[in-house]
Amino acid sequence: MLNNTRFAVLLAAVSVSGFLGGMVSQRLFSIREADAQRTEVIQAKTVVAEGFHLKDGAGKLRGALTVGADRQPRLILADEAGKYRAVVALGKNGEPDIRFFDAAEKPRAALSCEADGSSALSLFGADGRFRAGMQLTKDGIPLVALADVNGITRSEMALDAQGNARVTLHERDRSIRAGLLVNRDGVPGLSLYDNNNLDRLSLRLAGTGEPAVLLRHAEGENPVGMLIDGDGNPHLDLFDRATKAGLSIGVTGNGNPTVRFLDRNGTVRENLGLVLDNEPIMELYDAAGKARATLGGTSVKNEKTGIMEQRPASSLMLYDETGKVIFAAPKK
Repeated sequence: MLNNTRFAVLLAAVSVSGFLGGMVSQRLFSIREADAQRTEVIQAKTVVAEGFHLKDGAGKLRGALTVGADRQPRLILADEAGKYRAVVALGKNGEPDIRFFDAAEKPRAALSCEADGSSALSLFGADGRFRAGMQLTKDGIPLVALADVNGITRSEMALDAQGNARVTLHERDRSIRAGLLVNRDGVPGLSLYDNNNLDRLSLRLAGTGEPAVLLRHAEGENPVGMLIDGDGNPHLDLFDRATKAGLSIGVTGNGNPTVRFLDRNGTVRENLGLVLDNEPIMELYDAAGKARATLGGTSVKNEKTGIMEQRPASSLMLYDETGKVIFAAPKK
C-alpha cells in the first residue's frame, strides 16, 4: 500500500504536514473593463499547504503533492493497489525528472533534463536494470545506448560534433570490439578491435569508392593491406613491422600480374611479372631504383636506329648506372 511511510522513503524524508489547519488566504485580482473604465474586484480562494494527498471514493491514497527537504516539489501518482506508478519531481538545482514504474514498483522509464542542459530518456527491464537509452548531450550530440540483461552497455550509436555517424559494439567489460563509421563526407569504414581496444582490422572505402582492407599490429603498423587503387587495379601488400621492407602483389592496368620486392627503405629492388603477350620478365633494381638487370622479354632502344626492339623471352640484359646496356644475350 502507498502509505505515508512509503512516501517518506520515496521523497527522501519529505515532511508532509497536510493542509496546515486548512489555512486559506484570499487574493485580490483586478479586472479592468474597457467599456465602463471601472475596476471590479473579485476574491479568489487559494489553498496553501506543504503537502496534499489525493484519495479516491474508497478512501485509498492515489496521489501526493509535496515539497521535499530540498525545497523542491514532487508529484506522485498511485494505482488502485496503492503502488506508485509515476513520479514527477525537480532536482536540487531545479532540473525536471519524470519516472514511471510497473505494478511491482520497478522503474521502467525515466525522462530527465540535467542542470548542464543535457537531456535523457532511459528504459529499464522488469528487474529494474537499464536496457536502453537516448541522450542529447550539452553540446547537442545525440547518443543511443543498448544494454544487456545485466545493465551493461553493449552497443552505442552516436552522431558527433563533426557530423560523423558511428555505431560501436562492446564486450561485457565495456571494451569496444567493433565499430562502424560513416564520416561527414559519406565515406564508410568498419573496424575490429582486440582486447586492448586497439584497431586491428579495418575495412575502408576511399572517397572515390575504392575499397581497402588493413591488418594492424598491436603497435599500430599496417603490415598487411589489400586494396583496389584509383585505376581499378587490385593490390596485396605485405610489409615488415619495423621497416619499409615488403612484398607487393598486384595486377596492372593491362591485366598483367606483378610481384614487387621492396627493401628496408621502401625502394622496389625486384619486379617479377608478365608483360604483353603473357611473356614473363624479371627486373632487378639498385638502391636508387634504377634498372640494372632484366631477364625475359623486354623492349630495348637500339642505340643506332633509335627504334625500340623486342627482346626474346630468353634474353638477359645488364645496364650501368646511366641505364646504358653493357651486356646483352643472346646477341642479335
